[in-house]
Amino acid sequence: MNILIDIAHPAHIHNIKNLYFKLIGNNNIIVACQSIPIVKKLLNSYQIPYIEIGEKGKNIQEKIFKQFSFNRKIKHIAKERDIDLSIGSSFPVCPLWC
Repeated sequence: MNILIDIAHPAHIHNIKNLYFKLIGNNNIIVACQSIPIVKKLLNSYQIPYIEIGEKGKNIQEKIFKQFSFNRKIKHIAKERDIDLSIGSSFPVCPLWC
């Protein structure tokens, strides 16, 4: 099974790390994250490979625009990698079928 996990906050790593290591043996897991230094540091410390999808915005307008950008990138990754299951923060705004 192809599974995509989207990370947008450091706490998400603590929520998914055990699941990641339980599923990685029998599944293809792709982790996508925003370019947040602590998120990348945590993923690297657990030796979890990831795809960066961009940096967060600095103000509310940029954050809204960036979220749509993240959604498009996640959708592209999901279609390109033939994802069966997706978990994460970008999915409620733009489901994979839109």
